[in-house]
Amino acid sequence: MNGYLAQRKGRRYARSASHRTGAGNAGGLFLGMPNQWTGPTPISIRFWAFVDRKGDDECWLWTGSLYGHGYGQFFLDASTHHVPAHRVAYQLANGDIPLGLELDHLCRNRVCVNPAHLEAVSHKVNTLRGTGLPADNARKTHCLHGHAFTSDNTYIIAKSARVGRRCRPCHNEHEALRRSKQNAG
Repeated sequence: MNGYLAQRKGRRYARSASHRTGAGNAGGLFLGMPNQWTGPTPISIRFWAFVDRKGDDECWLWTGSLYGHGYGQFFLDASTHHVPAHRVAYQLANGDIPLGLELDHLCRNRVCVNPAHLEAVSHKVNTLRGTGLPADNARKTHCLHGHAFTSDNTYIIAKSARVGRRCRPCHNEHEALRRSKQNAG
């Protein structure tokens, strides 16, 4: 390797003749490492070069490029597109992600690639652990009028466009009011 890597604003910049001229860049495609990397480099070395490792319990921040939604992206090689950085970190540390499972960031930090903060779970578990509307509704224990959601007190709505649960006492009150208005009018 001719030249050296200089830290500047958290990013790595190459300082070499090959960097200035563009020589050594495989077909002009930026593979996640500076241009002076002319030979094949193991993925693990290229990947971990973009990680700001801290303590084992802390988040390891991805310093490479990001997707628009905040997750890190990593180029495996010239023949593939970019892949999520946290998936690469998990696979380097633990092997393949089991079929039918996805990775859950236990720390809720999208740029974290610490394998200890990633867990392979089902889509349902990942959604319910999150902070979105489905997770918020699943955590509710009472309806808006204070009735507890119990198996006797709740029924499940399973229409094609809308799935949810409804409180039986509130639904019964609503239906009685609707029927009385219908009969009166």
